[in-house]
Amino acid sequence: MILNAISTHPKSTRDLAMVATDGVYFRSHHPNLQLDENMLGKWTESKKENLLLFMPGLYWDDKTRHALRNESDEETILKALPKSRGIPSREMARQVLYADKLFSQFNRKDWPSVGIQIGFSLVSPKQALARGKWNTAGTVKVLTKEISTDPKQKRTNVRKQGEVWRSHPYEEGPDGIASTFYERRFGEELEEMNELDYTETPDGNALSLLREQFQ
Repeated sequence: MILNAISTHPKSTRDLAMVATDGVYFRSHHPNLQLDENMLGKWTESKKENLLLFMPGLYWDDKTRHALRNESDEETILKALPKSRGIPSREMARQVLYADKLFSQFNRKDWPSVGIQIGFSLVSPKQALARGKWNTAGTVKVLTKEISTDPKQKRTNVRKQGEVWRSHPYEEGPDGIASTFYERRFGEELEEMNELDYTETPDGNALSLLREQFQ
């Protein structure tokens, strides 16, 4: 149904902005879709103003910007921000307006990127002993992740087309295309947090105590 929607749009891929699991985003109205909010298998339509696609699965529009500028209720702000892949919504919400500013100054050379706090880790006695660094036991490290919009690992031939920056997937050559591997640290943050499950203190389990502090 998505492929059919793209092929029957008057401007086809020229106005295609994004494909989601259960939807498709165009830059202009699709006049040929059968719209019905109550019938199974039919399309529904909604409009997003000034949509910014920061990366696959992470995007926002003027509704999100309005909530960030005018709402004081955190729950309302979080609802306005789509779920982000592997990124805490609260942290991403703090960077949305800054990312907008970076894109307004974008010149194709310096791709916008933001630093997101994704949690923290506590060095347990077990970890400190295993590393031979007992003096690090009990130290806390903030975990951050740099989120970049640079598409070079997946796409190439970036160019501006009207008001939109477009890119294309790499063409496979005779030697094929090598996949980009995960960083060596991938998963270590989770492993370090899991270590807290086995860290006991005089007041109880360390992870449970930390959770209570942030509720």
